[in-house]
Amino acid sequence: MCYKLRLTGMRDNQKKFRSRPAGEGNAEMKTVNPQDYFQGLIDSQKRGEPTGIYSICSAHPRVIGAAMAQARSDDLPLLVESTVNQVNQFGGYTGMQPLGFRDFLWEAADRIDFPR
Repeated sequence: MCYKLRLTGMRDNQKKFRSRPAGEGNAEMKTVNPQDYFQGLIDSQKRGEPTGIYSICSAHPRVIGAAMAQARSDDLPLLVESTVNQVNQFGGYTGMQPLGFRDFLWEAADRIDFPR
């Protein structure tokens, strides 16, 4: 069963992924420990199963939107990273601090109904 992940509660260091079984629309969300999710990926790979996670390092709105659209289409989670030059406590070259970048990602997700 495929799960979608949602990162919530970042302001208070209460990082949690929330997930729902694929294809269940707005079904009740289950909480999935991120460590367990990623350990599951590792275990699958050790069994020889081709598995992974979409991962991008970009702050460009079109790249973010395209990655979210593809991940949603394939019913897979998405990992978005930023470099310290893109996003930092001073704003980086994007002008965004960490919480601003999170909000930017959440707004992009909301526009295309991608789970946070």
